[in-house]
Amino acid sequence: KMRGLHAAQVAAALDALSIIRGDELTVVDIGDSAGTHGQYLRALAPEGKMARVLSVNLDPVAIDKIRAKGGDAVLGRAEDLDVAEYNAALFCLFETLEHLSDPLRFLHRLATGAAAHVLVSVPYRRHSRFGDDHLRLAESAMPEKLTAEQVHIYEFSPADWALLARFAGYRVVFQRIYRQYPRRSIFRLTAPLW
Repeated sequence: KMRGLHAAQVAAALDALSIIRGDELTVVDIGDSAGTHGQYLRALAPEGKMARVLSVNLDPVAIDKIRAKGGDAVLGRAEDLDVAEYNAALFCLFETLEHLSDPLRFLHRLATGAAAHVLVSVPYRRHSRFGDDHLRLAESAMPEKLTAEQVHIYEFSPADWALLARFAGYRVVFQRIYRQYPRRSIFRLTAPLW
């Protein structure tokens, strides 16, 4: 299941890189927890297309994992990132934006801070919702250790995420919905197994 999701995300990143002009590009993966996407991108990007993949995470354990795999990593919160400092061609947020307390302000900061291209991957929701049940569950389970990584604060439908991105200052270039199982065949009965 995780391999399939990573494959879809990396394929989208490679497609995004093919749209961006230039060589020796820097990609910043915000919220990277293991360095896996960076490994794939470095291995699969066309020769000379990428110069650097930088991972950003607020968890020191994640930073250690990324560095152990030979990746370049920065410890810090996504919201505090100095966007202009990295001169990145592409910012990737794989399963990250739904954890931020103010995704609109964050995207707007990226858009106005020289982040021309952003690739966002979020969990699919048919209807948008505020993640209050995630917050309550996380708070009751471990109130003293509640972190952004444990909860989905906002979960928006694809149309609402696109609207949010446009309002922040971006133009949606492509949008895909990845599903773990088929929707329109007899195999849809396998959905509970996924």
